[in-house]
Amino acid sequence: MGLLTVTDTTLPNQEETVTESVTEFDRNQKRYQELIATFPHEKGWRPKNPLIKYGGHWLIQPRIEGCMYAQEFFQARPTDLLLCSYPKTGTTWLEALIFAISNRSRFNDSTNPLLKRNPHELITFIEIEFAFFPNVDALKDKENTLFATHLPHGLLPESVARSGCKMVYIWRDPKDTFISMWIFYQKQKTDEGPLNSLEESFDMFCRGLSSNGPYLDHVLTYWKAYQENPYQILFLKYEKMRADSLLYEKRLAEFMGYGFTAEEECEMVVEKVVSLCSFETLKNLEPNKGEKDMEDRPCSYANSAYFRKGEIGDWQNYLTLEMAARIDGLVVEKLKGSGLLEREKEKRKRNETPLATPRRRRSVVASSKKSRGWISSTKNLGDGCSPRRRISWVSSTKRYRWLSSTKNLGGSQRRQISVARLKKSVVLLYEENRRLLLSLIYEQS
Repeated sequence: MGLLTVTDTTLPNQEETVTESVTEFDRNQKRYQELIATFPHEKGWRPKNPLIKYGGHWLIQPRIEGCMYAQEFFQARPTDLLLCSYPKTGTTWLEALIFAISNRSRFNDSTNPLLKRNPHELITFIEIEFAFFPNVDALKDKENTLFATHLPHGLLPESVARSGCKMVYIWRDPKDTFISMWIFYQKQKTDEGPLNSLEESFDMFCRGLSSNGPYLDHVLTYWKAYQENPYQILFLKYEKMRADSLLYEKRLAEFMGYGFTAEEECEMVVEKVVSLCSFETLKNLEPNKGEKDMEDRPCSYANSAYFRKGEIGDWQNYLTLEMAARIDGLVVEKLKGSGLLEREKEKRKRNETPLATPRRRRSVVASSKKSRGWISSTKNLGDGCSPRRRISWVSSTKRYRWLSSTKNLGGSQRRQISVARLKKSVVLLYEENRRLLLSLIYEQS
């Protein structure tokens, strides 16, 4: 993805070309700044960094300048993938996963760039690096198809929709998002004045006054886009991904067009990617420690600032119950009727374990023991597939047969559990092990 300018490409002298390019860049920036000066302004989280209303969203000036530049010059391609998120919702983690998944054939365990570079250096933001730092390594790589943005969907360049490129969106509990963002801003190297207090910043966050716009509006713009075109956008929840990283990594890979083969699953490639991109691994890598900065561009944050805790529910250490209730009320008010709250409730219901009774537990334990007995015979193992994974497959198929039999349900349980719920459990189990089943059939043939 090259930086598009109106410089005279016939100039033979490289130095003159660079000078002309810089002049054009400055000319664009001046044009944007003059326009931004006419927009409504509001007090920001720091005294010298006001919020400015653009496209219906309150943003800081550098974000608007970068947005305008991307809208004018960024040309998305059908093969591009755009990671979209609000700050502090799992962006760095998802960047690492996306990079590792799409580049696993190019690098081995010892040569992966994630071991030496911060994930933000490997996937560039269209309103930051593309707009202000066009010479970073990722943009100079002509084969690069991975980009990121914190912009709401309505402010994306028109080329994104026109190209039909895929997008991955991640969101998070707004309470954790706010706390993570406020602490992150405390680590910023800036001369824009002190950061507002927790209480004042919280009030502004709830009123939609934040450096990247109203959070829930940001979520809604992508949720509505997902509803209109679910094949173009993968809509993810941070908490769900943390609870089952393997499952969501495979879904992410399939969506990106880099699905894992049966052979890769048997060789534990999925687990290796999850391990490499885990919060604990990334945080303890040398480039993400101490005060180390990005290699190819200046940044007001040290690399370590992008890795704090990554915990779910850390807001409880900072917010009062009244503050939490205020955000929860806003979530219901904003998202009600959108279908997103209903989707989350339905997912929670599906994840609830049916038949949670002592009788069921005894049956599952017995089934598991039988599975381990079956697997102890090496003749039942295919070449190259780990025993632990095969045990998991056999246990699941045993559970499939057990769930399929109504004799394992007591009378009261039959009344409580619908046939639809039972079928969903069976389908989920089948889908989870489909590839392993095909692999086993192939090995035994």
